[in-house]
Amino acid sequence: MDTALRFRTRKAQRSVHSRGVGLVLVVAACSGGSPAPEVIAPPSPEKQVLQAGRGDVTLTAGTYYSPVDFVPALAITVPAGWTSAHRGDDAFDLGTDGVVVVLDTPTGDTVGPVLQAMKAKASHPVAVAGTLDGQPATGFDTTGGAGEILASPGGTLSLDYAAGQRVRVLGADVDGVPLLAVVLVRDGRQWPTKLPEAQALLAGVGPG
Repeated sequence: MDTALRFRTRKAQRSVHSRGVGLVLVVAACSGGSPAPEVIAPPSPEKQVLQAGRGDVTLTAGTYYSPVDFVPALAITVPAGWTSAHRGDDAFDLGTDGVVVVLDTPTGDTVGPVLQAMKAKASHPVAVAGTLDGQPATGFDTTGGAGEILASPGGTLSLDYAAGQRVRVLGADVDGVPLLAVVLVRDGRQWPTKLPEAQALLAGVGPG
């Protein structure tokens, strides 16, 4: 996982199963008729929730859900080759070779002031726009710099600026809650190939 990333401590539906194969409903035919075919409902797949904690977890391709109590709850379609190193109810990360994506719930009522404060600390920020959890998002790109990019409210993780890096920050208000996405590419020369990987991941973020 990127060396610039460091950890800080901080329904009533009854299911009926027959030999583990799911719900089996057999409808008997009327007297003298042929039996109706069996109708088999497959078992519901378990949700893959990112468990709170630290340490690299390899993620197989599929849909994952944000850690318990992360608000807004998110579902993320993750391609093969990604891992997660920090997971909490305030922030979590996803990474692959050379790039880290952080999703964070900053303090405050709206994301605008948070973005302005982050932009003021960035080196030569350039305004960008995008989408986040299906909502219009605004933010900025920056290269290099020094100091802290982000510290999650509960201390789950933090990101630092460093020479040679490129960073994109996007923010949106989702269901009345501010949400940030930070993309960090360690070697800025790889930005043209690594940014699309991060964008593809963020395109797969939706309500959980």
